[in-house]
Amino acid sequence: MSIEMELQEVLLQELQDETKHPYSSLLKYAILSSIFGNKTAANFMKNTNLWRGYFEYYTSECETAMSVGRLHWVVKTHQDIVRIVELLRDPSNSRESIKDKEKDRIVTTQLQVSDEVIYNAIDLAARLGFMTLIGSSEQVFRGGERCVTWDDGQLETALATEFSRTGVLEKEHVKLEKLFNARSLDRIAGLQIIWTSNLANHLRVQNDDKEVSIFHYASFLTSQKQSAVLPPGLIEETIRTLELLFPQFDDDSNDWFRKKARKGNLDANAIKCGQLAAEGRQIENFHYWRDRLIILKQVFDEAEPRGLKRWWRDRRKPVQWYNFWLAVAMIVGMTFFFGVIQSVEGAMQVYKAYHPS
Repeated sequence: MSIEMELQEVLLQELQDETKHPYSSLLKYAILSSIFGNKTAANFMKNTNLWRGYFEYYTSECETAMSVGRLHWVVKTHQDIVRIVELLRDPSNSRESIKDKEKDRIVTTQLQVSDEVIYNAIDLAARLGFMTLIGSSEQVFRGGERCVTWDDGQLETALATEFSRTGVLEKEHVKLEKLFNARSLDRIAGLQIIWTSNLANHLRVQNDDKEVSIFHYASFLTSQKQSAVLPPGLIEETIRTLELLFPQFDDDSNDWFRKKARKGNLDANAIKCGQLAAEGRQIENFHYWRDRLIILKQVFDEAEPRGLKRWWRDRRKPVQWYNFWLAVAMIVGMTFFFGVIQSVEGAMQVYKAYHPS
């Protein structure tokens, strides 16, 4: 038996484990290899930390799903998840046909499982395979998150409906300057960054314009460049939004991201996607995310800094910034100058009081 076949047997054996935490590195390799391909799995072995956030998401989704109904009758092991993801990647399969195939498989085990439970298992596999919140609102309710409803037909069609290339907002006069990045959204506009694992929530402004969600899983996006299920060009454009928000050659932006990454399992490759030149930052280059970028830019432009620290950081209007701080410097300088004069006069008066002659 060849080494490749032996490895394949080991990986298949690993996938027979039940979907319970913790997962060994070999099991994680097997999951990534089966769902995202051998190249992705090989990159994982070079730096396991890159996918730590994904496996937190994977574990959380499995635990949440398993706590509802009889899902464990359909999805008991990681191999069950992998099998359904493979069916989802085949464009000839619809939601109904996958359900029928799973039902035929389950019948052989003499278990009576409802169609609803099987559909819930299909939705779980779709969430894990495409990192998009898919399912009924009752099943996958997340406060404030965008949920993709997939009732029938192919998953590809449901995702194409959710991620539309047709923008409806006016794009004229929208400029995405170099200063428009995630660090500035946080430090200047005061927006709270929500690190989302739901692609459908990417760049969504919420909570009375106080929060913005950012999908930071660059390693996942790279693994999906050849996906036949996600809309054409969506992955490439999403990566360009990361280039916009996390410019690779901006040291201040990189330092800011690394500080945030220490508090959570952020994908370090998010700051290694590249950096958009002026031509690439034109709003016309964005289709899927255009409207959300326009809204986010509007919120950024309208935000007024609070406190002197944010006023100092705010260079959106250089002339106004210069005049403001020049005025502050003059006021402080004049206050200091007249304070010194008053102090000297006071000292002289005290001196004369004690030495009248």
